[in-house]
Amino acid sequence: MRTNVLLALVVAPFSWAQRLPFRTISIEQGLAQSVVYAVVQDRDGFMWFGTQTGLSRFDGLQFVTLTKEQGLKSDLIRAIVPCREGGIWIGTEDGVGKVEGLKVTWLNALEGSSVRCLAETKQGDLWVGTYGDGAYRFFDQSVEAWTSDKGLPSNRIRSILAQRDGSVLVGTYGAGLARIRSGEIDSWGLEQGLGDLFVRALFEDESGLVWVGTNQGVYHFDGVNISSRQEYRELKDTTITSMIRDRQSRMWFATRERGVYVEVSKGLRFYDTNVGLANNSVYAIAEDHEGNLWFGTYGGGVSRLSHEDFVIIDRDHGLQNPSVYGFVEDLNGHMWFATNGGGLSCYDGNSVRTLTREDGLVDNTVLTIEMDANGDLWLGTLNGISIYSDRKFETLSLDSHFDSPIVYDISQSPDGSMWFGTYDGAIVLNAGKYREIPGLESLRINVIEFDAMGRAWLGSRDGLFMLDGDVLTRFDQEHELPDAFINDLYMDPNGGVWVATPDGCVRFRDHQVIDRVQGLPSSFCTVVTGDPKAGIWVGTNRGVARVDEGVARLYTSSDGLPSNEVNRGAGFVDRAGLVWMGTIRGVACFVNSQPKPALPAPRVHIASVENLQRKLELDQSPTLAFNENYLVFKFLGISLSRSESLRYRTKLEGLHDIWRELDAREIQYTSIPPGSYRFLVQASNGDGIWSEPKSYAFTVVPPIWRQPWFIGLVVSLAVLMAAAWVTRLKRYNAVLEQKVMQRTAEVQKMYDEIQHLAVTDDLTGLRNRRYLDLMMPMELKRLNRKRVEVGFHEREPENHEEWAGVLLIDLDYFKQVNDTFGHTAGDMVLVEVGNLLRETLRETDIIARLGGEEFIVYLGDVGYDKISMIAEKLLAVIRTHDFKVEMHKPIRVTCSIGYTMLPHHEDSRHLDWQSLVQVADAALYRAKKTGRDKAVGLNPMRDVPFQEAVTMLHRHPLEALDQGLFQYTV
Repeated sequence: MRTNVLLALVVAPFSWAQRLPFRTISIEQGLAQSVVYAVVQDRDGFMWFGTQTGLSRFDGLQFVTLTKEQGLKSDLIRAIVPCREGGIWIGTEDGVGKVEGLKVTWLNALEGSSVRCLAETKQGDLWVGTYGDGAYRFFDQSVEAWTSDKGLPSNRIRSILAQRDGSVLVGTYGAGLARIRSGEIDSWGLEQGLGDLFVRALFEDESGLVWVGTNQGVYHFDGVNISSRQEYRELKDTTITSMIRDRQSRMWFATRERGVYVEVSKGLRFYDTNVGLANNSVYAIAEDHEGNLWFGTYGGGVSRLSHEDFVIIDRDHGLQNPSVYGFVEDLNGHMWFATNGGGLSCYDGNSVRTLTREDGLVDNTVLTIEMDANGDLWLGTLNGISIYSDRKFETLSLDSHFDSPIVYDISQSPDGSMWFGTYDGAIVLNAGKYREIPGLESLRINVIEFDAMGRAWLGSRDGLFMLDGDVLTRFDQEHELPDAFINDLYMDPNGGVWVATPDGCVRFRDHQVIDRVQGLPSSFCTVVTGDPKAGIWVGTNRGVARVDEGVARLYTSSDGLPSNEVNRGAGFVDRAGLVWMGTIRGVACFVNSQPKPALPAPRVHIASVENLQRKLELDQSPTLAFNENYLVFKFLGISLSRSESLRYRTKLEGLHDIWRELDAREIQYTSIPPGSYRFLVQASNGDGIWSEPKSYAFTVVPPIWRQPWFIGLVVSLAVLMAAAWVTRLKRYNAVLEQKVMQRTAEVQKMYDEIQHLAVTDDLTGLRNRRYLDLMMPMELKRLNRKRVEVGFHEREPENHEEWAGVLLIDLDYFKQVNDTFGHTAGDMVLVEVGNLLRETLRETDIIARLGGEEFIVYLGDVGYDKISMIAEKLLAVIRTHDFKVEMHKPIRVTCSIGYTMLPHHEDSRHLDWQSLVQVADAALYRAKKTGRDKAVGLNPMRDVPFQEAVTMLHRHPLEALDQGLFQYTV
């Protein structure tokens, strides 16, 4: 039986009960339409899809679609090929167009022609196949027609291929194959060995052999003869629509009604909707530069297959609940799954059988599973323990031995005793007698493992414990553990103890760490497992990683995982070395445990550069006026396998020479001083590989009165005036020159002071209320643009750092400082508070003094869960600072802080800056009323319109708070 399961999973791993990690992309994700005729990747890394209702471009995260409204002559796109000079050629029902960026130009010579296929030669000539008008060659600003008048067997062209030797092959609708070479046409049909005259697809391999796809299968053409191969007999009577050879040198065949076929060592394997393909009618195949395969289907959109490394078992294949907490392999080689509310499931390689409370299981939520030496299954549940033996369940009575019925882990020790990790400690059952492990009372025990020396290792929510005989030793962060909460343990063959925690994974004692630095998608590790063949595997809340020589190779939902979130302890390596991972939406079984090759560096592009006045051209190095020194750079990286793991780093040479890492796809620079600059951006995928930087150079010129030529002009005029009086005023010449220079400097100084004073608080040097009134409406507009571009309202606020917050700060009992030490001392305190705010907050944060002892801070791009941490930090900084007040001893002051967040669920065009200040002020009032020296957050409930809540707060504050329109955060 074990052999049968392995055959089902490894040799032919795609039965009905398993599916490949296909990802379907359709209208819901932004594709123009679900009928896809053409798929191609351009040299910039974008994927292009030709559909019945437009041309779609995909960067891994977002779609952009071109239709007639954006310049297409026809929305029906049947053919796409990359252009050697950049961009793509598209074939439509109304001629041929070229797309560069998102701009479309057209070849007027084929206006009105129905274009079915395109090919570009290595010299850059474009060949076009039409339905009814023959074939055309575009070269050197000329057009050459090839039709039946010149010897083509038909003017209805279905496929076209530019060969490396300069020949062009033409596949027709019902008239066979033709070759155009050196001005001559040769034809091949039924008499020459072609089994069908409808030639839909052509492909030339590395050897120069041409593969011919027809309505009756595939044929080979060596330049002279046409032949068929016995190993492709499965494709006989099958309509072949597209063919490619992948980077593993396997041929792929798309069919009109039977899915896709791929070469394997013993013939062909086919994939259809049963294993995850979106539709069995496939019209196009393409492989991108990362090795992902893309299938354009008729009616199912696009299917993407990034690998064949794992198969999936989920609700569609028989699991009553796809969230799996644990695994065990029985003596027959069957896999058993502990599920969250779905009972106990058995998988034999073909089907899933489930046992529940109706069959005698004590509870349907099974948290852990263990097989003892006799082959019996021990199940820990939310309501005690069940033992499954001889197809029957037995419930273990726990009332007199367990304070809590929740059992998180079960493990059999080398001496045969059974160990139970519960909500309230660890219990050992040996020879029918129970004993509790002293020292672990009231501790939740998540995992129990035994090392080669027989010592027990217990992971709890408050540290790692080792029991050696009767000696219990505790380890935590002081012993180089990343976190005291232990999610999982793994004993490696070399005696190492691997520990998975919410802050990384570590090999205990030699401190070999695996976290985001090594390439994990998240430091929150829920699983660690492995064996000598499979290596170390780590499950996180953002995917699975295979760690090889300290480098993590990732698998995420982009690769087809049922979910990125792996359940705690839900990792297992079976006797064949297959790795099993249980996620919240199904099981992934890794049938190929070989190290996954690193992805190539992502492509990165600068999408736009804007200031407050205009959008700048990307192909220029502009010179900007002194008042155009506010710039927003938008950029995007393309990693089609790791789009959700992309990170960026930027720097502005000439201003900052240090790289700054960020997750967002834009960055802004305000008040850039005059000078020459170069902006650089890089992108990194989940494997930690950084792209080559893309750059943008620009210059900010000083105002006219600060430019050397202007100062020189003033000096020259002064010299000329003095020269006119040289005979009479020679002795005063030097004095006059000095006065001119002094006056010029005074004028410049006066201008700078006036401009600075208009938006600056004269006491603290911080920004003032006028600056906020000028700047904040523009900032709210910028946030609204960002929301529209990234679909902000569709994401939960906890998962990003694109919020903005307002903090209102008021010094407590400040009047006593003035009364006791004088107003001069009070001013000194205000100045020092301003300095502390500058030192504590980021350069990009806006700090202003509203008047008196009241300050306001605007935080841009701050996480929802971080603003309270910032507020608490400010409280501590001010509370612990010694304020020096002239001759007096240092004094201490405190402050109260009220804060609020810009609502993520509303359009910021409808937000009034003063309304946000009102909410923060209400929170500040609460902070002062409840004791001072504290920070209070006040935010409207998500289901209450923000402006309505603010209006109610302004008019009837007590009613607004009593009716639950707002929620406090303390």
